[in-house]
Amino acid sequence: MAGLEARLRPALEAAVHEVLCEDATASERLTSDAWALVARRYTESHRAYHTLAHLGAMLTALKDAGAWTLAREERRARARECLPAAGTPLRDEPPRGAKSGGPGSGQEGQGGSSSSSSARARTLPAEAEGESEAGADTGARLDVEAEAAVRLPPALVLALFYHDIIYDPRAPDNEEASAAVAEEQLIGGGVGAELVRQVVALVLSTKSHTPLPECLADSDGSSSACGEGGAAAAGSSNSAGGGKGGSAAAGASAGAGAGAGAGAGAGAGAGAGAGAGGAGGGDSSGRRGRIPSSSRSPGWSTGDACRVFLDADLSVLATAQEEYDRYAHAVRAEYAHMEVEDFRSGRACVLSSLLARDTIFFSEWATARGMEATARANLAREVQSLRSCSH
Repeated sequence: MAGLEARLRPALEAAVHEVLCEDATASERLTSDAWALVARRYTESHRAYHTLAHLGAMLTALKDAGAWTLAREERRARARECLPAAGTPLRDEPPRGAKSGGPGSGQEGQGGSSSSSSARARTLPAEAEGESEAGADTGARLDVEAEAAVRLPPALVLALFYHDIIYDPRAPDNEEASAAVAEEQLIGGGVGAELVRQVVALVLSTKSHTPLPECLADSDGSSSACGEGGAAAAGSSNSAGGGKGGSAAAGASAGAGAGAGAGAGAGAGAGAGAGAGGAGGGDSSGRRGRIPSSSRSPGWSTGDACRVFLDADLSVLATAQEEYDRYAHAVRAEYAHMEVEDFRSGRACVLSSLLARDTIFFSEWATARGMEATARANLAREVQSLRSCSH
């Protein structure tokens, strides 16, 4: 647990410090109270998947999404710089009135010659031509240094810690109970009402695995009195959660897409970028709770952040087969109270419902990472296994 605390607590501390306008005393008090609750709840004996390791892996996924978004914005900025000013001929394109074809072509003016078209194709960056942005991003994850430089919106970080704070596999209202705990502790700790509303919306959205309207709703700008440090940063932070699993309906539903929420890796060690930089863990002087001056926010819209959060919580579905199987076994352990046949039929039902959706993931980040196809292959394989074992 010590290693996980060293990675996770600085992320919580930095988010709290930001939303409380850098009030050191209030921040320390709320961070201490919140972490004590997180540490106690996420280490309960009945948990096997919804643990601190789940939080660490999900935080890593969020950091990867942020780093990917920042890299994409940099590419777009470079593409805009490469675009010619209005009315300026592209390189290799003849000026108006000049011959545009090759020798002996006889074509005049701007005319639609093939050489002019090819010159345009050679000159404009791919994104300026409307080509897919995802193609250059479907490879390996960004490096640790790039992820560590990501400053996640504080509402996203706070929702991460609270979204499974209450988890009873037998109960149908885990999300509502978790949201109530978040609301009480954050308001009691002095966090602004608008940011608390965002966090609550994120937690509640984990029940359906789809972005709820209240989760997508734009911030009214009153997250805190901190100006840029609070309201501005929190205003773009809303996001849906990706499925955690409180419902006891159909028995194993919580363990299906419901229990699906680690990021890019269900193990405790999945946190390459989730160290002291979670939401920004410390500055160059080593002071905890400070956002590194070099870190940057992805600048997500409320809707974008909502989709990213949901996808990060479900990203365990898109991991390698061995890792996915560990996740599935951990979920079964959380439902050890259920008879084997009841669990298999219930989980197969929930996984099949995920497969029946038009899309499992919603964000551009998930699309770029190729998560949809991998998740569908894992889900289909497990459904087949569950059904074959039932006969």
